[in-house]
Amino acid sequence: MKIAITGGTGFVGSAVVKNLISLNEKILILSRRESQSYNPNISILKTDYHNIENLTDNLKGCDALIHLAAALFCRSSKEYFKANTVTAKNLKIAAEKVKIKKIVYVSSLAAGGPMPLDAQDRTELINDNPISSYGKSKLAAEKELLEFSGDLVILRPPIVYGPKDAGFSKIAQWVKKGIMVVPGSDQTPFSFIYLKDLAKCVQKALYSNFPKGEKYYVCENKTYKWGEFIEEMALQMKVKKPKMIKMPPSALYAAGFAYEILSYIFKTEPVLNRDKAREAAGGKWTCSCSKWEKDSGFSLWTPLRDGLKETFSEAK
Repeated sequence: MKIAITGGTGFVGSAVVKNLISLNEKILILSRRESQSYNPNISILKTDYHNIENLTDNLKGCDALIHLAAALFCRSSKEYFKANTVTAKNLKIAAEKVKIKKIVYVSSLAAGGPMPLDAQDRTELINDNPISSYGKSKLAAEKELLEFSGDLVILRPPIVYGPKDAGFSKIAQWVKKGIMVVPGSDQTPFSFIYLKDLAKCVQKALYSNFPKGEKYYVCENKTYKWGEFIEEMALQMKVKKPKMIKMPPSALYAAGFAYEILSYIFKTEPVLNRDKAREAAGGKWTCSCSKWEKDSGFSLWTPLRDGLKETFSEAK
């Protein structure tokens, strides 16, 4: 089978590609930039996601598509929808033209939205209520892909952690400095998934039969308070737990706005924006993996402690 992958050189994509190569699959990575592969089973094509003709030409001969590419930080809602929603629509059109049989789309818990602190974990039966432009653009991308005539599986992971993740590395830097800003309370619960577990879920979604268009929350079947997560990070980093400084949502939002202004001036990606500030102060970001476990038979999740231990051992 020849499998096309968007975002195949990124944080999650690299882990997915590694798994599929071990199965001797032929991989085509659709990349925004010129790149070279030194593995005979991997080819990389520079691709314009907003040029349907280019997408169609590059996807010829592929049997399946794994869509991982996404914009996490943008300066406006328009940019989010162009990067995430329009790209998904164009991929769907091109995939139809070349008769791709299956698409696996890695969306996000953000497409569902957070839950109130006193509510249950989010499930697939609860109405979607994204609170950020990022989440809304991912939900809109899902709706575009639901029109695909072939097989489609949608995965919605929460926070993904593992080696070589830029966002995770920034948190680790603050832990090492001994200070951590917390929006709201460090007692707010979150769901997590280890990078290698998510890669296994993508593989399972690709090779198994699921009802067309089904969406699944994929995560460790246990939630953790943010303070517990930071404490566990400090333990695995062999440093003291940082001092937790609570920041009101309004102050976090103001900081996000300030970073956006700086990003405009210096033409760089902001480390924080108002969209991410809105998510951080939105409530509890927890979800249930029960439906996934039932339909896929996959339930071998890496506990947070073990995943963090492996993450920092690989970083050495």
